[in-house]
Amino acid sequence: MEAEKEISFEAFFAAYTIASGERKQVALRAAVAALNAGCNSNSELMTARALAKALKIHEATVWRWKFPFEEWAGQKRYNLETSKAYLKSPSLKLRLTELREERRRASSKICKSGKRGVTPVSVNGSEKSN
Repeated sequence: MEAEKEISFEAFFAAYTIASGERKQVALRAAVAALNAGCNSNSELMTARALAKALKIHEATVWRWKFPFEEWAGQKRYNLETSKAYLKSPSLKLRLTELREERRRASSKICKSGKRGVTPVSVNGSEKSN
């Protein structure tokens, strides 16, 4: 088995295009596994899960706060340095303000409509809450 070494995307793609069917599948699986594992280098792209782990936040926070991303092979990938800069940016402050406003609107709708999740049910002609 050959020793693993880092290669550029261009070199990978050139080798991939001339490889046989089975070797293409092996190379593609290896590339996808490397992407899904996340990246150790700050300048490389990583999955939302890897970014969340690196920033010590929940994975859902990555998409809820709309961290900047790049599309790679149809998947969202995040850069750690760009994400750290985003945490200090006015863009995030604006996004957090939008989220607070959304929660306020949702909360006021619940207060105006009564109890959450309770619907009136007709029992013997009279309305009763369940």
